[in-house]
Amino acid sequence: MEFTGKIIHKGKKETVGQNGLEKLTMVLEEVTDKEYKASLMIEFFKEKIEMVDNIKEGDTVKAYVNSRAREYNGRRFNSISCRKIDTISQEGGDNGSDWYNDNDDLPF
Repeated sequence: MEFTGKIIHKGKKETVGQNGLEKLTMVLEEVTDKEYKASLMIEFFKEKIEMVDNIKEGDTVKAYVNSRAREYNGRRFNSISCRKIDTISQEGGDNGSDWYNDNDDLPF
């Protein structure tokens, strides 16, 4: 599943559970002019945390996520983790792509 949105919260890396699992959470909000915007909290685990080192609040990203329902002590919970993330634009408005360069030597 894919979700495109603006990062409205980026948590700090934390250690959870008995095994000392590293985790970071991020909240994305869809970019739209709707009054009620969809949002999604995404979790990053272990080495996936490194994917978001250069991403900050205010950036617009496309997150590729996996969802899973879990049961714990008779209660059910949803878990949404990220497997890949692409930066669409950074807070300053520059998306970092260099697709147009006026200084090339092409004759047309």
